[in-house]
Amino acid sequence: MARSRCIRDFVAGLRLLGYQADYVSSDRVTVREADAPRGGRFAPRGSCTHQVILLALLAATRLPPTRRLTIMAELEPRLLRGLVEAASVLGARAWPLEGLRGLVVEGGAPRRLVIGRLYTGWLPVLAGVVYAAMLHGQKLLLNLVAPEFVGWRWFRQSLALLGIRAEEVLRGTRLVLEDAYPRLTTAQPWRSGAAAVLALLPIARQGGKAELVIDSDEADKLAQLARQLGLSMKARCVGDVCEALLSTGGAEEALSHGEGQWDPDYLYPLVAGTARGGSIRAPYYYVEQPSADSLLHFRDSHIVPAGGVAATPACSGNSPLTCAYLYGLYAYGILDSPPRGLEVLDDRLPGFVSLAQEAGCLL
Repeated sequence: MARSRCIRDFVAGLRLLGYQADYVSSDRVTVREADAPRGGRFAPRGSCTHQVILLALLAATRLPPTRRLTIMAELEPRLLRGLVEAASVLGARAWPLEGLRGLVVEGGAPRRLVIGRLYTGWLPVLAGVVYAAMLHGQKLLLNLVAPEFVGWRWFRQSLALLGIRAEEVLRGTRLVLEDAYPRLTTAQPWRSGAAAVLALLPIARQGGKAELVIDSDEADKLAQLARQLGLSMKARCVGDVCEALLSTGGAEEALSHGEGQWDPDYLYPLVAGTARGGSIRAPYYYVEQPSADSLLHFRDSHIVPAGGVAATPACSGNSPLTCAYLYGLYAYGILDSPPRGLEVLDDRLPGFVSLAQEAGCLL
């Protein structure tokens, strides 16, 4: 499996911000402060949403006045507005490039105490704010103004890598960071339920069973997701951990995706399920819009396969959703072999490829 493009680009972006980043393996990097941040131009070659978020907000706290980081990446307008707003709250200046094709972040006067409001409800942006503030020694007191928060599981598990509980910083509609220092841990990288279910999807074609360990608060959502993908799931939970057994034979349900009901990452295994036919109702879909010439179309709040798959398909560097659909074609036996370039999807769902390989779903 090729090294992740998003990780390669992310390492290059960190170096622009004065970090020394060294590879431990193809998917692990050690990072430490090294040089003065100089800024520059960062152009990811794929859909690297989370890396763009973190680099933009790190730039907001690390760059000195007048230094700029220009990020050349097409971002969904709501996400772009959220990044501009969050960078400004952290003390920087930020504005979108013409045509919404990227973002410029310019350093400003450093702030030790950040007080203000944020209007974004997408929690990966808030996680980036917390990371950037902690690494720069800032304290946060922010009122959140959003009708709904999306990505709670991602927020909680990513902050756990810093050794803090999400509930310590997200208190209702207030984002509060009092201990302004990082408490990095040696915890193993988390693997999301969405990544696990997608990785194990080929058991629907191969038969057999697969076991995985999940958080208890994910059990009900994963059971429903499994049914929508033609699988069944039985879980035995003790405290915060469940041992789940996935097997074939789930009762088919209509494919759907709704903000608030699902973390955005759950859209990817649902897209894979369209390989069996049908479409996905995704009324709040804004993570990634399929292009006009992609294998997926977005019509009337539904994601619909366009058909016409090549004999030897490959994942597009700009479309992890299309890659998920191609993996679904393989999982359900429509393609004889998995598509090339699955590291594009692994960028969006870390751990997906390694788990699929461990389970024998990818060779």
